[in-house]
Amino acid sequence: MIETLPSSVYVDPFQLTQYLQFGGPEFISPEVDIEKPEYLSAAFNISIFTQPLELISGYWVTNVTLPVHIRYHRPSSDPSQYYQQVTVPDPDVYINCSDN
Repeated sequence: MIETLPSSVYVDPFQLTQYLQFGGPEFISPEVDIEKPEYLSAAFNISIFTQPLELISGYWVTNVTLPVHIRYHRPSSDPSQYYQQVTVPDPDVYINCSDN
């Protein structure tokens, strides 16, 4: 899977390494400055490699937990700007099929 994360959120590469050490899926992520606020950050892609967990009604099903953190946004004195909506798009999914 390739997940595109907007500038409003990030994943901590160190935390992803810990997930892998405890049996989680493999992640490939660019270096992330976790201290940068949203307005100084850019969207980026993270690659997630996992195996199907089970066959359900003819579909291979897998479940991935991705720890996502919210970045600081610009301060605002406008009450309509107290909250920001963050939308993370659906991931692109790629499948490698073999004869087995």
